[in-house]
Amino acid sequence: METSNLITQIVETAHAQGISQKALALRAGIPEGTISRAKKRGSARLNVVELLARAAGTAIGLVGRAPYRGSRAGGDFRNKYGVALAWSNASASNAVLVRRALVKPRFQVLLDAALEFGLDKLSAEWERLKAEGSSEALKASPMTERILGHIRDGYRQATV
Repeated sequence: METSNLITQIVETAHAQGISQKALALRAGIPEGTISRAKKRGSARLNVVELLARAAGTAIGLVGRAPYRGSRAGGDFRNKYGVALAWSNASASNAVLVRRALVKPRFQVLLDAALEFGLDKLSAEWERLKAEGSSEALKASPMTERILGHIRDGYRQATV
């Protein structure tokens, strides 16, 4: 289902319950203009859609499907995390997926990235991200560093 249709359905669900668009925005804790812009653009960030759904008393979720097999080569990492890391860009490169994983650190995701692409490549990409000095990398740094350290320790223990 397209995002614009999903946003429209959420707003219509709220209206059916007597909740105006203004009240929906207030309940979601977002400016009313955000809903209008999302409807016009036909897209919104996933967290905004989720906030709106909750405010309307409904929920969104992912339904299991066959793994994505995009036009670019991809292994298990892409199939497992591609949608979660770059849901609005199904053809994102593996490098983009790895960078997103590094700035949104989760142990299992980074472990799977290290297993598929190699810990050295993952670490090198992290060093590049830190050198760029983005606010995302700065914010993620403590958690990403800790997770990568645990993965390095695990690799060391496995080779002893």
